[in-house]
Amino acid sequence: MGAKNVQEIDWVKVLSKLGHYVVQNQFDQLHELDKLNGQFLYLHMNGEPLGEYDARFVALSNYLAIQHIDLKLLGASGHAKPMDLVALAQRVNAEQTVPWHSFKPEKEAAKLREVDLNVYLPFKVEILDYK
Repeated sequence: MGAKNVQEIDWVKVLSKLGHYVVQNQFDQLHELDKLNGQFLYLHMNGEPLGEYDARFVALSNYLAIQHIDLKLLGASGHAKPMDLVALAQRVNAEQTVPWHSFKPEKEAAKLREVDLNVYLPFKVEILDYK
């Protein structure tokens, strides 16, 4: 069951009826949106730039701020926010919590310790055996 009435159109048609179309744009063509004269809402849904950790995200944010365009983050990455992970760990209240699947486990460990959880931060290449 596909989308009905989906068709590719050109800028002439979009500009003739502002507010009637959704434009899917690529980051490397960001300035194509200049044609809309600041009359749009930017929906970011897990496309590029990939998030605040992506250096291009600053460029996107600046571009939108200069034009006074609202940025709405609507993506669902499947990754929890740090505060949600801490809340979950508190709720579980395990005997020991091990930061896992993180680029900065030491930062995660510090946040967990702030809420009085018993945290073990493994050494790099350490093998954990939970029998």
